[in-house]
Amino acid sequence: MRLFLFTTCFTLTTLVGMGQKSRFSVGLKAGVGLSGTTRKEFLENNPPLSVLRDVYGQRLSYAAGLRVGYRLNRRFSIVLDAEGQHLRDFRKRNWEFLANGGKRYLNVYFYQNEFFQLQFPVAVRYDVWQGKKAAFYLRGGFQYVRLLKARTERSSAFQSSLPVANEIPLDIPANRALRSSWQPVAGLGWQLNHTLSIELSGQFGRKLRYDLFDPGSTFVLPPNDPSWAARSVLLSVVVSFGKS
Repeated sequence: MRLFLFTTCFTLTTLVGMGQKSRFSVGLKAGVGLSGTTRKEFLENNPPLSVLRDVYGQRLSYAAGLRVGYRLNRRFSIVLDAEGQHLRDFRKRNWEFLANGGKRYLNVYFYQNEFFQLQFPVAVRYDVWQGKKAAFYLRGGFQYVRLLKARTERSSAFQSSLPVANEIPLDIPANRALRSSWQPVAGLGWQLNHTLSIELSGQFGRKLRYDLFDPGSTFVLPPNDPSWAARSVLLSVVVSFGKS
């Protein structure tokens, strides 16, 4: 991982001076969007005795970083980004059940998740239409993700206590798979001129699951909570230096 970061930084530094006189271009990228998904998942569906379901929602996310591009020919380019991203999502768990005596109850729990990560998308760009300075293009590829930090905040609709925030420990065995992953990315963009572009991209990460503690050798089973924050849509502005 350290070698990869060093190689990326060295490449970006070297190419800054090459952008104006070669096939290379370098630039800055910043974007804002939505992470998470809007869906319902039933964990238990046995009315009228018990219905347990999760309702997911999206939250605002943002990203910023650097870009290197290399023009292969008139239509195709290779694009490498190195950026940081902040992802969030929301989940509401509804548990409706029938208690003794025939009385119905509804318990509602709320979960807010946050993830801070480094990501390195590598994509192929194809220019569908080209003008003198402008272009409309498609891009697709994969990105390597390194999760740096994660936290969750929990609250309940039927309890008067304040929301409880917890760091998600990434070093326990149950959560180690979260620390790094590969994700497909795809999107489209509008190059306004040689310097400025606007992109809309999607990140298609898998469903995340995390524990809040390591039970060790005991028989305690900690809650294994889900999140769809790795699914996101991002609208970005790219400022490039050099004609790729």
